[in-house]
Amino acid sequence: MKINYIDPTKEDIMQYLQSKGFETKEVNNQIVTNKCPFCQDAEIDWTHFYLDLKGRYCCHKCGARGNLIVLAKHFGDYDVKNLKSQDAGNLDIPVKTPKELERKAPKVLPQPLNKDIKKMKDSAEIYHQDLINGFKEKSNTLIHRICDYLITERGFSIDTLKHFKIGWTGQSISIPYFEKGNVVNIRFRKNPFDKNDKIKKMYNTVGGKMTLFNSDVISQTNTLVITEGEFDAMSLYQKGWKNVISISCGANTFKQEWAEMLKKQATIYLCYDNDIIGTKGTEVAIDKLGAGRCYRIVLPKGLQEQKKDLNDFFVKDKKTIDNFHELFNKAEKVKIEYEHIKHIKEFAQETKEAMQHSGILRGLSTGYPLLDNIWSGMRKGDLIVISGDTGLGKTFIIQNIILNLAREGVTSLLFSLEQPIDEIIERFLMLEQFDFQAEKKKNEVNAIKQLDLILDDLKNMPVYLYSGYENLHTTLLGEVAEKGVKDFGCEVLFIDHLHYFAGGDRRQRTVEIGDIIRYIKLLARKLNIPIILVCHLRKLLQEGTIPTLDDLKDSSSIKQDADIVGLLYRKRNENTRLLSEITTMNIDKNRHGRIGKVNFIFGNGNEVIYTKHTKKEGKNNAEEVTKNVPLCVFEEIEYSDNETENARNRQINQDNVDFKQVEKSDINI
Repeated sequence: MKINYIDPTKEDIMQYLQSKGFETKEVNNQIVTNKCPFCQDAEIDWTHFYLDLKGRYCCHKCGARGNLIVLAKHFGDYDVKNLKSQDAGNLDIPVKTPKELERKAPKVLPQPLNKDIKKMKDSAEIYHQDLINGFKEKSNTLIHRICDYLITERGFSIDTLKHFKIGWTGQSISIPYFEKGNVVNIRFRKNPFDKNDKIKKMYNTVGGKMTLFNSDVISQTNTLVITEGEFDAMSLYQKGWKNVISISCGANTFKQEWAEMLKKQATIYLCYDNDIIGTKGTEVAIDKLGAGRCYRIVLPKGLQEQKKDLNDFFVKDKKTIDNFHELFNKAEKVKIEYEHIKHIKEFAQETKEAMQHSGILRGLSTGYPLLDNIWSGMRKGDLIVISGDTGLGKTFIIQNIILNLAREGVTSLLFSLEQPIDEIIERFLMLEQFDFQAEKKKNEVNAIKQLDLILDDLKNMPVYLYSGYENLHTTLLGEVAEKGVKDFGCEVLFIDHLHYFAGGDRRQRTVEIGDIIRYIKLLARKLNIPIILVCHLRKLLQEGTIPTLDDLKDSSSIKQDADIVGLLYRKRNENTRLLSEITTMNIDKNRHGRIGKVNFIFGNGNEVIYTKHTKKEGKNNAEEVTKNVPLCVFEEIEYSDNETENARNRQINQDNVDFKQVEKSDINI
């Protein structure tokens, strides 16, 4: 059965559901089933599981939501191969136009009209004064009972009730919602002594804004606790924990607009009620907020194993803020399980075993000041292309940049399609100045001990690697990249290299590469991160030719769609025919302004001597500089354009000049 999971037809949806044993029918442009696949209903019920004609489903009973792909995964039918095109010459999904992929403006919660804001402010103040004054009016028995409920049963002080302007309408408790001093909504809580089940427990004022309770603290902190109800937030606030907010629509709802309000918060702690609804509500919030920054605070259920909320924790169980601190410190980071992205530490042991047996920045810094001065950093939404002839170190330079970023706490995701993961990590170790094979020859036991120490350092670095082994097509690239950014906190993406994506007819290669490069550029814009892409050059007409944009292999779209293009080259000594260790990067395109050259020494453990020119008092001064750059490390040098021919390598062994031939590295670039 062939199903288009991405863009299904009505017939696709109904055919798939029927294949799983569900009866279906169409009602008011929606598809309804006789049971919910997630509720596991024992009886037929046509009233709560609905799908729209795009395959998006919602169960109004258990709260399950998703699309046809999620449903297929639930039944174990999802396979990325189902998304592949039958025509190998085409992209796996259509490349969308910039307009189709442009980031939509985030939804904004409707703002009440000025007249409604004034009305709500006046009403909230009247309700509040009625509650406060009610303490003094002994004749009003009901309001005294409400005050006793709030103070004795709920544990609130008069100061807390005044701070949040809690009131009494005569029929319900009023809880105003503030934004910048204005009342934008009033939530009403049913009289706790009213046993009429037909009256809603909570409801809102007409025209109110469905925002977050105590939302004014959001801009004041990077860390927040979110509770399920206003009384829970008030209880924690009263204990001295000011950075707390609560949702306002019930546990199973977390509006996208709220996620937009919280997008700058680095860490979010979810402290919902300890019951089934609270647990499901936590999952809903995590889905909207992104798992990478969420922690769960689990409340104990108490002696009778009953439902427990934060207000009960403090009042009924008589717990202190120190007890809450203990729960906070034990909060578990939300686990992220995703087959295509794994932290580098997960490969450490496997790699160890394999090695034993075998200017003003406008973006992220590369760690190279001269390069940053031209690039102005790696900007969000940029596509940066690095190219050069075979064997010049394209892969090594991006691994140098990844390590530079990691040392500054910047999280990277690397798609390296050319090498197995153990070789990638071995290269990272060499950049940390550790050559396992060389050390093993000296003393194997000490080499393994050193390997453990360096791997421990590497495991703590914020570096993620694509771990899939099937053919990585553009569909999967987009899916993995989006997951990396949302749930793993990746801030920059590296792809090594472009031509692994091209698998079609060579006669259509130019068109195919053009489509792929455009897709990757749009992906950078959609995810709002820089993407650094390695690609090949075509065969140069003459050896030693300095490459230009026109030498990029297969498609002019590379130079057209890239924001920055850096071309690596090294000159060859005319007498010895050996490559110089001076590597130059020509920045031939920079959409943000400057172009120019940056020179590096690519270390092979030998000394390199070059001439450095400086200007002093109007005179040109030449200075001979000796550098010994660690193995496989790119190090910037201040080095004039006309000095390339003067650079010379002091060789310990003539065969070791070209880093491709360095015996102790024992790797291919």
